[in-house]
Amino acid sequence: MSDLAPSPRLNRLLGGFAVIATLVLPVGVMAVPMSETVAVIAPPGRDAAAIVARAGGTILRLGGWSNVLVVRAGSSDLVARLYASGAWLVVDARFATACTPASRT
Repeated sequence: MSDLAPSPRLNRLLGGFAVIATLVLPVGVMAVPMSETVAVIAPPGRDAAAIVARAGGTILRLGGWSNVLVVRAGSSDLVARLYASGAWLVVDARFATACTPASRT
């Protein structure tokens, strides 16, 4: 048997890294807002409108859940200000299809 075979511990480490990269990378790409319209997700129980107001954003519409708002980012630093004001996650609204409120017919 060769001494160059990877150890079981290394295999587990590399496997875990692959799983994490597979899950985190798509979210990381989505989470970098590239347009003027972003979806702001507040922690459950927090007032999303207050977070947006503290950051100086403009609310365009409600999201699909009570802690989600779609916001116009008037300045390039709004995303950083939203996080500083308590936003849980800020994503490009184009990727936030679950943030669209259900039709009430």
